[in-house]
Amino acid sequence: MNKYLQVELSYTNPLVHLEVGSRSSMSFGSSGEYYMPFEIQSILGTNPNSMTIMVLDPENKISETNVGNQIVFGHISSKVIAKGTVVRLLSPS
Repeated sequence: MNKYLQVELSYTNPLVHLEVGSRSSMSFGSSGEYYMPFEIQSILGTNPNSMTIMVLDPENKISETNVGNQIVFGHISSKVIAKGTVVRLLSPS
């Protein structure tokens, strides 16, 4: 199931340019135990660090309990491209 999240980034690797349509993987926290693919759906307003992402969540791990949690973008924990916080869980697809 696809889930839509509003996120606010606090760090972005300066060598990476994130924009609408960019795809990668994300996990909650810094442990990197479970990665889910995502795609940036929209940039909110004029703040490039505030965005909506669509996450493929086949095991239904994302819920309201994840609001406020840290997220990490990247395929493995040693290759972090961005970090941020889940602001809101938007309606699932």
